[in-house]
Amino acid sequence: QEKVIGEEVKNIAPKVAGFHFHYGLPRGILNRSTYELRMTKNPKEREAFLSEYNFLIAADPALTTFMQSSPFFEGKLLGKDSRTLLYRDMKSKVNDEIIRGIYREERTFGRIPRYANTIADLNFLVEKRRSSWEALMKDAGMSYKKISHRKKPLDLYWGPVRINKLGTLEQRGMDINEPKYVVGISILLRHILRQINRMDLKVKASDFGAYKPFKLEGDTIHIAPFSKVKNDLQYKSALDGLEDKEILHYCQSFYRLAKKFIEHDRGLALKSIKNMLKTKRTKSDMVIRAAKRKGYSGDSELPQEVAAEIAIKYSKKFITEIEKTKSDIKNISLDD
Repeated sequence: QEKVIGEEVKNIAPKVAGFHFHYGLPRGILNRSTYELRMTKNPKEREAFLSEYNFLIAADPALTTFMQSSPFFEGKLLGKDSRTLLYRDMKSKVNDEIIRGIYREERTFGRIPRYANTIADLNFLVEKRRSSWEALMKDAGMSYKKISHRKKPLDLYWGPVRINKLGTLEQRGMDINEPKYVVGISILLRHILRQINRMDLKVKASDFGAYKPFKLEGDTIHIAPFSKVKNDLQYKSALDGLEDKEILHYCQSFYRLAKKFIEHDRGLALKSIKNMLKTKRTKSDMVIRAAKRKGYSGDSELPQEVAAEIAIKYSKKFITEIEKTKSDIKNISLDD
C-alpha cells in the first residue's frame, strides 16, 4: 500500500484508529470460491443487499459524527474528525492549510463509494479496482500475481463502506471510541439493517431525502442524494460535527429511524447516543473542551504536555468505561 499509494500511508495510517462494523450479507450473495458477488435470481436477497449497502453509504455522515473522537492530529486541530479528513480522498482548508487525504490522488481505493443499482455495477467496480491496482503495482515495479493468493479484489479498497470477503457488509468509516458508543451505534445499525431485510424495505435516494433524511414512508426509506452525502455532509460532519445544524438534523433523523425498529427497551445501551444528541457534544467536543480549559486557544499547535494530560485522563476513563459497559451488556438481550 505504501509503495503504491505513497509515503502518506506510512505517515498517517498508523496514527489513526477506526471502528469497523460488520453485518452479514444476505445468503447467496457472495461466491465463497471466487469471492465474487453472485448475480442472484432471488429478488428479495438482491434488493435487501443493495438496500443495506446504499443505506450504509447514506448513513456515513451520521455514523462518523456519532463516533468522532479525533479532533487533533500531530497537535493540530483539524476539525471534529481528523481521521475522516486524512484517510479518504477529501481536500479541505483548515487554518489556511490545505489538508489532502491519503487517497486524494488514487480515489478509487479510498473515497466513499457511490450508491449501487445492480450487483453488476458492484462487480464492475471491484474489477476496475483490481485492474487499477495491478497497473499501479506494475508502475511501482511489483507484481500483483505475487500477492493475489492473499489479496482478493474485494480487499483492494480502504474507504468507508466495503463488501468484505468474509461475507459481510463492512462500515469502516468511524473513529474508535468508548465502548458505550460502540455498543450504542452497533445496536442502532443492527436494527435498521435487519428490518430492511425482514420488512423488504426499499432504500431510495431522492431530493426529498435531502430534506427528510431517513424518512420512512410505507416500505421506503428515503436517503439523501449521493452528491449531497459526498460533497457536503461528509465535510460538515468531519469539520463541524453537531455544531452544524444540518448534521444535527441528519443524526437526529437517523436515530429516530432506528428507534422505530427497536421493540424492546434499549435505554441502557442507547443512553450515551441519546445524551449526545441532547447536549450536542461528541467525544471530539469533549476533547477540545478539555484542551481549552488548559489554556489552548485553538489556533496554534496543542502543547505536548497538554496533549499528554488529556490522553492520560481519557485513558483512565476508557478503562472505567470498559468495565461499566461489560456490566451493562449483561442486562441487554442482543437476540431481539
